[in-house]
Amino acid sequence: MYKVLNEEEASLAIQTKPERSADRKLLMKEEDLWLFAPQTSRAIKIGIDQRLVGDVSYGDILRTRFRQDYTSKTISKEGNEIVLELIKSSKSAAYHKIIYHLSSSTYKPIKALFYAPSGKLLKTAEFVEFKKIQNELIVTKVKISDAATQRVSVIEYSQFKKKKFSPDTFNKESIAGM
Repeated sequence: MYKVLNEEEASLAIQTKPERSADRKLLMKEEDLWLFAPQTSRAIKIGIDQRLVGDVSYGDILRTRFRQDYTSKTISKEGNEIVLELIKSSKSAAYHKIIYHLSSSTYKPIKALFYAPSGKLLKTAEFVEFKKIQNELIVTKVKISDAATQRVSVIEYSQFKKKKFSPDTFNKESIAGM
């Protein structure tokens, strides 16, 4: 379980469970990602596409910014769905290509297929629950299926709060001592 703090260009995830991994921290600032483990004195730079747990990557937890990290084009409009192709345009994007299905009436996401540069399907995400939070419809539950193993992981988002953070919150030097 993670507590995630987010600003425009930075995210901080603090692991709360399981107990053996509590207080592990992940900081993503612009295009860099660091892991802070309680038993180490220094941050470890890691890749956003590395797996966190099960079939969920660090990028799935910390940031998926389709508008900023991908260029998009509509590839079909059929029935109740619009299908977009998103191609990686920044080095901080976790996936090379995403095929993104939206409802044509509500523009809510339905599913996304995530691809490697080789064209191999890595995983599929189904957007299964939404809640209205502060007058905005937000995805609150995503089911992720690994294409190779067929294992399923679920990400649930809850307890949303708007908050101002101090400048040290997303400062790499400050996090180690938190």
